[in-house]
Amino acid sequence: MENLPNYQLFIVKPLGSTNTRGQRVSIHDVRFNKRIIIPWNYSLNYSGDMGQEFLESKGYKLIGSAADKGLDYYFAAPVDGLFTELSK
Repeated sequence: MENLPNYQLFIVKPLGSTNTRGQRVSIHDVRFNKRIIIPWNYSLNYSGDMGQEFLESKGYKLIGSAADKGLDYYFAAPVDGLFTELSK
């Protein structure tokens, strides 16, 4: 694997509403096994759009995305030296 570049992986999942909370979005930083929850942004259509907007606002330069059948989105960001831990 020495010829492959390192990337930081994020998994974005929509969370349904509950009796006390509206819809939300979960963003999981796979490298640090850290998960944060952000509120649903009703001006955007998909949880993937919300995850992308949030990650880019935190300075991550996303280079690729993918989605699966379960509406989960995956984003990859290049690692320039050190991994940066996800935070709100």
